[in-house]
Amino acid sequence: SPDCLEGLDVMTLLRCTCKQFSGYSVLKLKHTDGRPLKCNVLSRFTRLQVLEVTGLRTPPPRLPLSRYLLSLTLSNNYMRDWRIAQIASNLPETLLALDLDCNIVTAAGCMELARHFPPNLLTLKLSQNYLKDDGACALAGHFPPSLKNLYLRENGIGARGVRALSATMPRLKTFDLFKNVHPCRLGGSCLAESEWLGRLTALDVGFNYFGNKAVDSLLEALPCTVLHLNLCGNSCDRAPKGFPEALRSLDLSFNDMGVGIREL
Repeated sequence: SPDCLEGLDVMTLLRCTCKQFSGYSVLKLKHTDGRPLKCNVLSRFTRLQVLEVTGLRTPPPRLPLSRYLLSLTLSNNYMRDWRIAQIASNLPETLLALDLDCNIVTAAGCMELARHFPPNLLTLKLSQNYLKDDGACALAGHFPPSLKNLYLRENGIGARGVRALSATMPRLKTFDLFKNVHPCRLGGSCLAESEWLGRLTALDVGFNYFGNKAVDSLLEALPCTVLHLNLCGNSCDRAPKGFPEALRSLDLSFNDMGVGIREL
């Protein structure tokens, strides 16, 4: 009975049926058996601030979203662009964090998202989709100025997409571009020319095959406030120089630096 759970902050429902619940602020629904989720389940939660719906093979075509919603996670749901378009058009203005990792989002879905970004969005996750250069270009120039954390890992974004993003990026604190730019090595130089790097505190450009020159240019452009830096899996055959003063974690794995590691 909801009357027995008045003080509850977080409720997780796994393979359950939802009936008369309306006052909860956090709801997590995780289906692993492929059963469809009925929209009327979510319509009963009218004051949700955090909603996580993950692991659905057949997500509902239209999600009833609370107008109080602050965080929405819809990762790993096999959602294609037409579903993304329906969700994007229904995003509340209160939303601060949007997680669409591990779906089937392409450039068409990015165009729809770009049209409907909430004005105060702080975090956007689109990792492990199919954005490529066209998707990155569709997003470029449309991010809200409030955006602070952007995750685009494993999307097949090349130098053209990196250039487009770099030219129009808001002043991020976290940027994840892990495993994108191969085989083109121009991405590091493009990032180094970006003005938005000034407030960055965490940067992940692992497995992008940046060479020595690109990494050196990037390090020179990074602010001294960067705390976390991932340069693993690139093409450095010597130890990079000029690391930010505040740096607390650094990953240089899989760079084939040989004895150059001693220079650190």
